[in-house]
Amino acid sequence: MAKEKNNDDEIFANIRMHMERSMGGAATKSGSEKEFQAQELYYDAMEKGDADLIFKALELDPGNVDCLLQVLYMFDPSGGEALEFSRHIVETAAKRLGKDVFEECKGDFWLMLETRPYMRARNDLAIRLTRARQAGEAIVEYEGMLELCPGDNLGIRYVLLGLYFQENRREDAGRLLKEFEDERPYSAVMAWGYVLERFLNAGMDEAKEALEVARKANGYAEVYLKGHRKLPKNSPGSYSPRSREEAQICAECQQAAWNNYPLAQAWLVAQEPAAK
Repeated sequence: MAKEKNNDDEIFANIRMHMERSMGGAATKSGSEKEFQAQELYYDAMEKGDADLIFKALELDPGNVDCLLQVLYMFDPSGGEALEFSRHIVETAAKRLGKDVFEECKGDFWLMLETRPYMRARNDLAIRLTRARQAGEAIVEYEGMLELCPGDNLGIRYVLLGLYFQENRREDAGRLLKEFEDERPYSAVMAWGYVLERFLNAGMDEAKEALEVARKANGYAEVYLKGHRKLPKNSPGSYSPRSREEAQICAECQQAAWNNYPLAQAWLVAQEPAAK
């Protein structure tokens, strides 16, 4: 869903208009008819790919978080402007939920439907911080989301693991891998992340054992992590276990992490390819 881009001044003015209006709409009474109608229009807009419905929804409810996110995606500002708008949307989402929801629903966010727009907004902010190479701030956002939703329905643990390694936070990486160790036999990200963690913290023998598990979980990831094959420009929209698409997602999460440890990557490159 996209509109033709205008010049930057028009883009920022359009976004600012909706952000400023949302400040007044943030206090809209929860459960109001207009709020409900606006959310229904949002779902219709996403189903039909109709951008006009997004703006109609914002006329009804200027603080609709999902619609504000779509406005941000449509006009796609860059750099600090995008981060400013993204932070504002998260603040708007938090105000709409209210403090009581954060206290009462902590641990069950995402399972409660009314919390999902907030989680989507905060995830957007964390992604933008990561792209802006503000890894430390992104980690804070991701960790906060995991506290609210330990089951991690959004799959942020995979990105967080790579960020821990990038920031040389090995203990945190080990803790996260331990927390989700049951995934290791079938999750490419967790399996290959464990290889790196074992090399850094336990040595080559344990890293070799982890490598065998990782190759079974997804052998395609190896060529990307070794740097023998470039990732495609566009990330896969979906993937299945042990697929090339999953391998690409894995490498997107971990390539920078492996690059951060040249000795570990050199060791991986030196390993004989798995037998066919």
